[in-house]
Amino acid sequence: MWIFIFFLVASHVEQSAARQCLDHAVPEGQRLNVTLDGVSVPIGIASGNWNSVELVSKIFGILVSEVVGYHVVDGLEQGSAEMIYRLSGCPPSMQSINECWKSPRRFHFALETWEDTVTAAWDATFREMGQFAPVNLGSGGYAGYDGMYILERARAESQAHTGMLLTYYSNFNATWFHPETYCAQVQHILAERVLTCSEAVNLLHPEYGQEYLDATGDLGGIEDAGNGSIRLKCWKDRWWVAPACRNNDVDVERCVAVVTSGAGWGLHFMIQQAFWHNMPLAFATAISEQYISINREFQSVLYWWTPDETFVLQKGMPLVFPPHSVSEYKAGIYASAPRRRSLFKWSAAGMDIVADRAYGLASNLNIGESDISNLLLLHAQNLQDDGATEIWDTACQWLKENTNAWKSWVPDQTVCAVGKGLVDLQGNFVMQREQAVNCGVCPPGFASQKEGATRVCSPCEPGFYQNSFRASSCTACELGSIASEPGSETCRPCSLGSFANRTGQSTCHRCGAKETESAQWTTSLEVNSGSDGSSRWIQVQGASSADYCACVQGTFLFEDRCKACTEGANCPGSNQLE
Repeated sequence: MWIFIFFLVASHVEQSAARQCLDHAVPEGQRLNVTLDGVSVPIGIASGNWNSVELVSKIFGILVSEVVGYHVVDGLEQGSAEMIYRLSGCPPSMQSINECWKSPRRFHFALETWEDTVTAAWDATFREMGQFAPVNLGSGGYAGYDGMYILERARAESQAHTGMLLTYYSNFNATWFHPETYCAQVQHILAERVLTCSEAVNLLHPEYGQEYLDATGDLGGIEDAGNGSIRLKCWKDRWWVAPACRNNDVDVERCVAVVTSGAGWGLHFMIQQAFWHNMPLAFATAISEQYISINREFQSVLYWWTPDETFVLQKGMPLVFPPHSVSEYKAGIYASAPRRRSLFKWSAAGMDIVADRAYGLASNLNIGESDISNLLLLHAQNLQDDGATEIWDTACQWLKENTNAWKSWVPDQTVCAVGKGLVDLQGNFVMQREQAVNCGVCPPGFASQKEGATRVCSPCEPGFYQNSFRASSCTACELGSIASEPGSETCRPCSLGSFANRTGQSTCHRCGAKETESAQWTTSLEVNSGSDGSSRWIQVQGASSADYCACVQGTFLFEDRCKACTEGANCPGSNQLE
């Protein structure tokens, strides 16, 4: 499987090399790979297979390659979960989480994953992934929404004839207005273009019937399923009809037709909205290949979601319902608007270290609601004008026309990430941003420290050391050791006759009261020397307190001074005269 992915990656790099979008792009030959998990690879972008995420991913990819200067490859996934899994090294056809992180990670960023994907159950998954768990970079600047939308034709006809705006739920109230006059009706849509309820919602979501009854008490909207349970009641087994237009067959045929897709996407809350707000609506699920054609043909009310390109040329707008009520939705009552969902960006763990500017670009990427709408509209218009238009073409066009929108996403070359510091043209570390042209990795003996909006590589102070690259702090020397010079990579033990009784010392304390007597002092320790329990004194370096101080062999301690051993006595270096 990984061999297969490698060939996909290699061919994509070769294909993308022929394209250049921006003026002054980093030349292909000067672009870099990243080294993650010990393997040098292009930066991989795991994209979903829907047009909004493909466009945003392509915009990001162009900036990473042409502005930041990395080789880039793309991978298409089926959904948000697959995109996130890929950042942890999971193979495309994995059967178990244990298959992840067995091979080097080849995908490093994912954009626009739907919030619903990352549920509480993911916490355990991320814990199991450990150091390979991807990093959530937050929102990309726009949210996701699904529910009832209305297209331009129906809106325009209602406004032209009555002045009523059909973007508001209250203007669908059958008590005082007839929206069906300006919208597609059930009788307009051929039965063979929609699924039966037995094939769709009642087969795949039999629980919707009980849920609807519990919330509304509307017995006319449900029926006995024949097995001790209930299901949604559908007119001619195709249309679920709201009470506002359920009186007879003529009424039903004049109901506003709302067409969804899939297994009845959105029906569980849309049918309640129709009930609570007295809306004369009937709902059906289109045969999959008919969903787009029906709604483009009739341009009326439909289930849709954004961001999505499908109906942007028909200027789809969401119906405005009362603001989302968390408490009501928890109680199963769906009278208010659905909740807007966050769309998240993700990075593979460690990318902030190995590709900090690409990581910074992903973190900064922020496309507003109007920007994503305009981007999707631009692509739809391009496709309308030229059916051969590719995602890359629209992404490039948007970048060229919206330079001010993305310039701030690209990290300044002198805004250094953790582990790096300012360097000048010669690669020397500098302390002032005005002197710098780039960032460099802090070597051993230095630490990456915050300095305004950037970071500098500062030498460790005396008494501290650092023995690794990309460190963000220095470590105090342990007891018994010192670092006498700034920028130390290691600490050295105190020599014989000296000690360090605090951490972070730059000098050792000498044993004895007078420096002139230093040659007569040592640091020693009594150790067992035989099975008979006898002991002897040995000299030790790296003493951590004055308790180790002792007179050298041949002398003994008297009145805090080392005296020569008297004739006939034994002075083993224990401070004692024996």
